[in-house]
Amino acid sequence: MENNIIAIIDDKSTDDTREIIFVPAKFKNVIEQIVGLEVQAVDVVKSTVLSFRRETDVAIEVAEDLVTNLKSHYEEQRKNLRKLYEEEFELSYSLWEELDKKRSETTEKIKEIREETKCIVEEVKELKESINGLNLYGMDKLLEVVRTFANLDDKSKEVLSFIIGQYHREN
Repeated sequence: MENNIIAIIDDKSTDDTREIIFVPAKFKNVIEQIVGLEVQAVDVVKSTVLSFRRETDVAIEVAEDLVTNLKSHYEEQRKNLRKLYEEEFELSYSLWEELDKKRSETTEKIKEIREETKCIVEEVKELKESINGLNLYGMDKLLEVVRTFANLDDKSKEVLSFIIGQYHREN
C-alpha cells in the first residue's frame, strides 16, 4: 500500500457519508489537478452566478424604473385626455346652447319677415290690379320723356322747365 494514496470522495457531503478509495500514486498529480480545476470551476461558476445576479438586479431595477416612468406617463396622459375631454364637452355644450339661442332668434326673425312680407304681397297685388287698368303705352312714352329730360344739358333743362312752368300757370 505504499504506492497508493487515499482519495476521499464527496468531501463536501452534509450527511457525513464519505467514500474512501485507493488509487495508484502515479495519479496523485492528476487528482490534484482535477481537484484544482474543480475548485477553479466552482470559483468561475460562483463568479459568473454573482455577475449574472448583479446584471439581473440592474436589469430588474431598470425595468422597475421603466414601469414607474410608464405608469407616471400613462397617468399624466390620462389626466390630459380627461381635461381635453372635459374642455371639448364644455365647448360643445356652450355651442349647443348658442345654436339653440340662435335658432330661437332665427325663428322669431322669420316670423317677423313673414308678417312684413304679407303686407308687401298685398301691396304688390293691389299694385298689379292698379296697373292692369293703366295705359302702359302712355307710361312708356312718359318714361321716355323723363329719360330724355335727364340726359339734357343744364341750360336746356332750365329752358324746358320754364316752358312747362308757364304752361301750368295758364291752365
